[in-house]
Amino acid sequence: MAQPPERAAAGAGALIYAMVARGTVAVAEHTSYTGNFRDIAAQCLLKLPAGNNRFTYTCDGHTFNFLVSDGYGTWL
Repeated sequence: MAQPPERAAAGAGALIYAMVARGTVAVAEHTSYTGNFRDIAAQCLLKLPAGNNRFTYTCDGHTFNFLVSDGYGTWL
């Protein structure tokens, strides 16, 4: 899964990746860490329910939270 950068390790509850998408297309994203975040995000975007919803996905001890509102998806 994700590996923290050498300069600092991610603490419990640390935000390590953020993304905003329109439909299934990422329009903005940011991370200071290396990992397969884009791959996981792409898979999750395909599974998000239609409409305005919240969705939580857990993988390898990490929790990914999505918020879908007016066609935009936010992954935190």
